[in-house]
Amino acid sequence: MCVFLEAGEAATASINNAEPTTLMTILLGFGTVFIGLICLIFIIKLYSLLCKKLIVKDKGETVKVKEAPAIEQPIENRQQLIAAVSAVIATVMGTNVDAVRIKSFKKVS
Repeated sequence: MCVFLEAGEAATASINNAEPTTLMTILLGFGTVFIGLICLIFIIKLYSLLCKKLIVKDKGETVKVKEAPAIEQPIENRQQLIAAVSAVIATVMGTNVDAVRIKSFKKVS
């Protein structure tokens, strides 16, 4: 049995059996990603609500903590610290430690 299709029927048959286009693939991909993101948002909000219900806030006493003033302490082993810092600087610069000269060394904060 041999089937002959006319030109119009062949075009219709190829359109009906067409593979998904690139645009359709892109739209399905974007849709999948956005649906997944929306699901993640809802899951995170659900966990947030559950955590808020589980944490019992004590409305009783509130303790105020005052920060103690910072006491400046002398640096122990200052020469060893300067040697370590100069070694690191020399390594980063790719030079020898003898080429690095530190003129001052101050504690910032």
